[in-house]
Amino acid sequence: MRHVMKSGGSSGLSTLPGDERQRLAVALHQSTAQALVALAVNLDLVQQHAAGLDPRARRMLEESRTLATQCFDEVLGLVDALYPALVDEVGLPRDHRAARRSQ
Repeated sequence: MRHVMKSGGSSGLSTLPGDERQRLAVALHQSTAQALVALAVNLDLVQQHAAGLDPRARRMLEESRTLATQCFDEVLGLVDALYPALVDEVGLPRDHRAARRSQ
């Protein structure tokens, strides 16, 4: 999906009617993005207690956390491409990755 978006594959989204783009953006935000946040939080909690895991399992846990973050970033990118006003309405900074790094 990252490749599709970077190569301009999301430009077809502009052909959808505005209300359909808004509906899709809201659905992505309310379901997929929130589920990915919950997954990342759960992985963070597991990681806090990962001292007893072998190195391979800790590495897999960290890779899973990275994948969850990447998926979240891609979903927010799609939401922004579909309906940019939603990002402002829900109070997300335009560069959500920079905001998350500053926390």
